[in-house]
Amino acid sequence: MRCIILVVLITSSLYAQSDVVLETKVDKSVITIGDSIVYSILIKYKEGIELQLPGLGANLGQFEIKDYNIETGKNFKRLVWTISTFFTGDFEIPSLELQYKTKDGTVKNVKTSPIKITVKSVIRSISETNDIKDIKSPLIIKGKFPVWIYAFLIFCAMSLASYSLYQKYKGVPIENIFQPEEPTRPADEIASIEITNLENSMLISEGRIKEFYIIISEIIRKYIHNRWTISTMERTTEEILHDIKLLNLVDIIYNLFKNFFGDCDIVKFAKYKPTAAELKSIIPKAKELINLTKETKQ
Repeated sequence: MRCIILVVLITSSLYAQSDVVLETKVDKSVITIGDSIVYSILIKYKEGIELQLPGLGANLGQFEIKDYNIETGKNFKRLVWTISTFFTGDFEIPSLELQYKTKDGTVKNVKTSPIKITVKSVIRSISETNDIKDIKSPLIIKGKFPVWIYAFLIFCAMSLASYSLYQKYKGVPIENIFQPEEPTRPADEIASIEITNLENSMLISEGRIKEFYIIISEIIRKYIHNRWTISTMERTTEEILHDIKLLNLVDIIYNLFKNFFGDCDIVKFAKYKPTAAELKSIIPKAKELINLTKETKQ
């Protein structure tokens, strides 16, 4: 009993001394390939602390992020990722760094502890199964395959392809948001025109918020590519931010990029519905990034 009381007192003392305390956990540490893991970080913080959350694009090692949610309460936040992998072996959810600002404006960092995960194959080893059985003889189909079945299958394939194209392009009243590639035009000019076209679209009034965030994210990705020749399409946010870090930009600009993509990713991938204020601020954030990093004329 004394030991339990001592542990509680030590934990309480540590929390009293720290501005931010992190607790990480997973619902299971041994899974089979393709299974999901719920990974969560509980953040306890004092009044007046400003948190910089890692967001959906956090580096979780070999694990693919399938979902992301944030739970908020009085002086705590719980970040919850649903993750999975299609590789077997022993892996580790790496340590994540959380940045926060104290009441006096001091910026500090705190890190989570890494968590080891074992991923097993769904195929049992030979020693776990009975002796290997002989291969069955091939099945012989008598008679000719009717021609009408071939025709029916071809018709179904063509119908499916047509339907897919229809679903892809139906109900999109926006045309020419993205400008054609013109290497001679400055990257900031192309991006500014595309943002204006997006602002003039009907996406927000039609409630197509996720599509709006996808497009503004792609505009900034394209701007980064045109501005610094960084490959951005078909790459994760973490990969893009890594390359931006190598540009040796001032920290405030790097953090603006990080926050911008974090705001976009949480809407694109985590089914998050932005508030009116968040929705109103995403375009000014994109414009600020362009204005701060555009190439100055000689």
